[in-house]
Amino acid sequence: KTSSRPVMHVTIFSPQPVAGLKWRGDLLTAFDGRQWTNPEPAPPLAPAAAGHFALVPSAERQPGAHISYDVELEPADSTALFFAGTPESLDLRDLAVLRGSSGLPRLARRPPGVFRYSAYSRLEERPEQSRAAYPAPSLDPDDAARDLQLPSSLDPRIRELARLWADGASSELGRARAIETRLRTGYGYTLELPPARTVDPLANFLFVRRRGHCEYFASAMTVMLRTLGVPARLATGFESGVYNPLTGQWLIRAADAHAWVEAWLAGRGWTTFDPTPPDPNRAAPSALAGFALYLDAARTLWSHWVVNFDPSRQGALADRFDEAARLAGIRWFDSLWDTGNTWEQRVAGWLRPFGVALAAATLFAVGLRMFGPRSIRALRLRLRVERARRSPATAADATLLYQRMLAILERRGYHKPPWFTPAEFAASIPASPLAAAVAEFTATYNALRFGRRTPDRPRISTLLEELRQR
Repeated sequence: KTSSRPVMHVTIFSPQPVAGLKWRGDLLTAFDGRQWTNPEPAPPLAPAAAGHFALVPSAERQPGAHISYDVELEPADSTALFFAGTPESLDLRDLAVLRGSSGLPRLARRPPGVFRYSAYSRLEERPEQSRAAYPAPSLDPDDAARDLQLPSSLDPRIRELARLWADGASSELGRARAIETRLRTGYGYTLELPPARTVDPLANFLFVRRRGHCEYFASAMTVMLRTLGVPARLATGFESGVYNPLTGQWLIRAADAHAWVEAWLAGRGWTTFDPTPPDPNRAAPSALAGFALYLDAARTLWSHWVVNFDPSRQGALADRFDEAARLAGIRWFDSLWDTGNTWEQRVAGWLRPFGVALAAATLFAVGLRMFGPRSIRALRLRLRVERARRSPATAADATLLYQRMLAILERRGYHKPPWFTPAEFAASIPASPLAAAVAEFTATYNALRFGRRTPDRPRISTLLEELRQR
């Protein structure tokens, strides 16, 4: 959760923008009071023609919004595959696929290096805004018993708390929403672990500490639903991610790791709930975050067109060049076919020796484009301020020095509204040595800028230095 390391890149093919998806990697069902596991072995899926696996029979597919997407997984010590919504088909090559105990496909062994696959999924709609599925889905009795299992050591207070929170709800959906809302609004989010190991971490979270990370919230809701007779399971994976317009991909990072709840609702099937409140310390988007997208784009391009410059990508690049030449009416591209070398050899031979320099030049150009104008303006302003400070300030320099003072104060959290006069702004700062210095600087500025009093010229530069040091 504290790492910005890329985990996967997702390309979504949809006519409408799709955001806020949850990328499910595993479904956990067995809880012993301390941890979640999946004890059942995963049977292999039937061999597929050309790497295509039909995960849901055509007769059982439900109507609704669907998306196709390509996933590029970074190297990891895991066999999990990540899906949005309910995956109905999967396309991958060269690796065996198992069907997990909860129905999710996963790899039989950890893939070497970067791994790619494609999937087609039905997206879930909020149950309050959608019709019940027809025909109504059914839950196997053995699966229902598994998803209602509770540890023998469960604190009885948890069962009573679930009944209290769900009191008054007339449906399974209402009871689930009531528990979800109470956890999201009555408990706090933190990544800090308890100071000492507890015998019953769930009871400690609900009745003592009342704060934790997503696994505590998801575990609490799953167990509480089970005490009310609603089959539930813990889902783990990643949420949302950030869209990179430079590559057209969604970047999913380690910091996007998440756990949530899936509950079985009669007539609707498995339904997603997320009882975890927002992280108050999650950083807001910044210029640095924007620059990180440029770096990720450069890294992605380097991976696609240099490291993994396989024949398919070489052909794609050749087709792009040829199509661009055709549209522009340029025929000299044709002569390249007469040199005795193939497009693959020529393009790969050019990219490999110059790839590192090309990537470095791209990063430098991106950084210059983003930060160059701002840095140049800041440097020019600083040079003008230093020139004014080295010699007695003129009336023309007074405004420049006052703007410099405002910039210093803004870094301290004091922003001058446009409708404040300099004197009103100085009076608005709470009484302190800083306020006294600002008041003196403002009086000197007003005298020099509007009164043109020569004796004040050396003093204004000295006051600006004192403010900067404060």
